Amino acid sequence: MSNVIKRPGGRPSKLTADFIQAARTVLFSDKTTIIFTDAELLDAVNELLEPQAKITNRTFIEWKNKATDGEFDAIDTQGQEFLHLYKKALREQKQALMVAFSTDQQWQRWAWILERKFSEWNLKHISQVDHTTKGESLNKLSDADLDAQIQKLLGNK
Repeated sequence: MSNVIKRPGGRPSKLTADFIQAARTVLFSDKTTIIFTDAELLDAVNELLEPQAKITNRTFIEWKNKATDGEFDAIDTQGQEFLHLYKKALREQKQALMVAFSTDQQWQRWAWILERKFSEWNLKHISQVDHTTKGESLNKLSDADLDAQIQKLLGNK
């Protein structure tokens, strides 16, 4: 392992230059990684690492959450690099999906992937939740409850 950061009272972090390089290779060498789940991405990265450098799904999720929340210390250069790499991959994936979405005559498949990969683009969920349901999805309301809500809004009792 190279560039190992030693933590006081604990074992060295596996967030190393080797991990970063493997992640970079997986994320940017093939655009089809856009369809991978996090677990599949991690499997692909782990395949490029020595057995002692591989990480678990739980560790990956913790790192991803730290990267998303910006919780890596400024002195943690590997963490900062992982944050940059993770955010760049998401931006590039979103951009590739938007290009495909806007140029393909069969745009529905790209919209489907976009909605599942990026929650802010899940238009069905967004359109089914509003102030009248107090943030609850319309799918959670029974037909009778939904009818009652509609009648109430229309002023009918």
